[in-house]
Amino acid sequence: MLGILNLNKPPGMSSRDAVNAVVRRTGRKIKVGHAGTLDPIAQGVLIVLIGKATRLADFVHQYPKSYSGTFRIGYQSNTDDSEGDIVPVEDAPNVTLNDIEAACQQFVGDIQQTPPQFSAVKINGKRAYKLARRGESVDIPPRQVTIHKLGVSRFSDPEFDLEMTCSTGTYVRSLGRDLARSLGSQAIMTDLTRSSIGPFGISDSISVDDLKTLDRNSLEQHLLSPFMAISDAPVIRLNPELVKMICNGRFIDDPTNGEHPWLGCTDESGKPIAVLKRNDDGQLRPKVVLSHDV
Repeated sequence: MLGILNLNKPPGMSSRDAVNAVVRRTGRKIKVGHAGTLDPIAQGVLIVLIGKATRLADFVHQYPKSYSGTFRIGYQSNTDDSEGDIVPVEDAPNVTLNDIEAACQQFVGDIQQTPPQFSAVKINGKRAYKLARRGESVDIPPRQVTIHKLGVSRFSDPEFDLEMTCSTGTYVRSLGRDLARSLGSQAIMTDLTRSSIGPFGISDSISVDDLKTLDRNSLEQHLLSPFMAISDAPVIRLNPELVKMICNGRFIDDPTNGEHPWLGCTDESGKPIAVLKRNDDGQLRPKVVLSHDV
């Protein structure tokens, strides 16, 4: 079994539990993983990689992600969301829709962002949230993330909704928190939906409830091509000799004489073989081999 599953994770379920739901359909002999964690509070697109497609996680991580988040201004918590210990902010200023819209512009582009204390970031090899749960002080260094788009879609004091598209590694909780801080207040995230990761949209996803009705064969019908991890790259067909060379890790000349830095390749029947990277001399080398059949 090989491919990508666009899963719609419901709120209240961890990403690991969502992956386990897929494992119960595939069987434990098949490797299954996800590309991009969603917090339990969040719902929406969770990309599940099956079989040798798990080797493509780094490619999926490069796609921009779109979210819709709801925030409550004038409140703060130790988790930056509604699942932590919530405390109202004393003497919080009154904030208007215009204030929030103006603040959004400050966060578009490359920004420095500090992840929440309760996050999966590793500090000296340990997850930050595990340290925070033990009451240990967690010093998380800021990191650069990119906010491509950010806007307010609803404001009903004290709540507002943000629509955003951002780079991998962005913490939406931190974005809402920092935006509120720029207005002299605080905010917690109360709801989050990931609507897309690159070409994978929520309208094309399968729910966990529907997943549970599938057997192994019907699940395969829902799998997307592993080459969607490089969706803008061409896919070429190779003859048996070239397939054997690729599976053995050898470089090949580009039969198309193209210029794209990445390519997918299949055998003559259309079976996915590998993701190829173009060298400076124009030769193609296997970056991720998806099949060892020669």
